Amino acid sequence: AVVSTQSTGIANYGEYSGAPSESQTYEYAKTILSLMTRKPDDRGKCLIIGGGIANFTNVASTFKGIVRALTDFKQQLINTKVSIYVRRGGPNYQEGLKVMKNCGDMLGVPMFVFGPEIHMTAIVGMALGKTPVPDTTESGSSLKDNFLFGKHDIDRRTPHHPPSPSKEPSEKRARNDLDRRISSGKEHYSPSQYNLYDKSTTCLVYGLQIKAVQGMLDFDCSCRRDKPSVAGIINPFSANHNVRLYFGHKEINVPVYKDMR
Repeated sequence: AVVSTQSTGIANYGEYSGAPSESQTYEYAKTILSLMTRKPDDRGKCLIIGGGIANFTNVASTFKGIVRALTDFKQQLINTKVSIYVRRGGPNYQEGLKVMKNCGDMLGVPMFVFGPEIHMTAIVGMALGKTPVPDTTESGSSLKDNFLFGKHDIDRRTPHHPPSPSKEPSEKRARNDLDRRISSGKEHYSPSQYNLYDKSTTCLVYGLQIKAVQGMLDFDCSCRRDKPSVAGIINPFSANHNVRLYFGHKEINVPVYKDMR
């Protein structure tokens, strides 16, 4: 939400977080809407409801609270010529977006609703008239390519067959050869003498640090990694299981292991 605000520089800003209930979100949204619709503007006004991908906040529950407030302010929104732009992801976001879309049809005001298939700040450009509003009948993957990664990255991110050993980049061949020699005991190098990490390196996170891992996955996506950098989580206080997290617009299973074995 802060990123969205900073990308405009002109918007009045409010925030909710910490997994509020439907009733709490309802009361908060009423306050925002009462301030927004108090004085009309001939140019109309834009309401941006946006944020990143939530870890714990129930999107469906909070959106139901916002929908109740929007319904209460239906006539004021029409009189003030308000257009609404929504972008959200997280637990139960599909249900939340469906509720919001149905609300837009009922209110009779322009409402554009998107999930994590578009970048967090894309709706800001749409609201300001700087970015065209995409056809919502487009497929999720198409929207993701256009907004999350940029059209110039589509070709680069198209799935491809792994190169044969003879066509591997020379740096990767050299590293693999060095790794084989070190593991066989024929060579002895300090870590500073060769690259420990590259863009395909993965790691194990010790402890059930869900928020930290989600932050890493978000950064992976921003860096346009093809695969997550987190291979798994080590948590000695629980049995082996999986946790559901987001990698871009997709939900993925991240394994949690009791020990390194």
